[in-house]
Amino acid sequence: MTEETAEAIVSRSIVSGWIIPFLWRFGTVVGGLLTVAVGLLYVKQDSLLYFPAIGEVPRRPGQNPRGYRSPAEHQIPYETHMIRCSDGVSIHSWLLLHPHSLEKKVPTLLFFHGNAGNIGLRLPNALQMFQYLEANVLMVEYRG
Repeated sequence: MTEETAEAIVSRSIVSGWIIPFLWRFGTVVGGLLTVAVGLLYVKQDSLLYFPAIGEVPRRPGQNPRGYRSPAEHQIPYETHMIRCSDGVSIHSWLLLHPHSLEKKVPTLLFFHGNAGNIGLRLPNALQMFQYLEANVLMVEYRG
């Protein structure tokens, strides 16, 4: 047996005896950890994505701090509507009516605020759109 053949046999035995089992175990551990992480994300997906309340912030506009309860607090003409869904659920909404909407056609923006808090907490955003864009704003409550 030549010296090169002996070195090749030794290097193959190191690869097959040490490196391959190490990589196999390492891959098994990493795969197991990834499986656990994906499983936890799946189980906790609702609590990670859906935040119906922000800390102690109320869910109803009437319980908000002053200035966040109603468009009437900002002297904005508005209408309150309850939108009836096909499954019987009613969703609260406010239609902020721009004063120019009676004189000329103005656009109406549909404002969905997201899944945390209530539409009263988004009044400052809607008021800026109402004033700067000179548009009606229909604010729809989150169904969640």
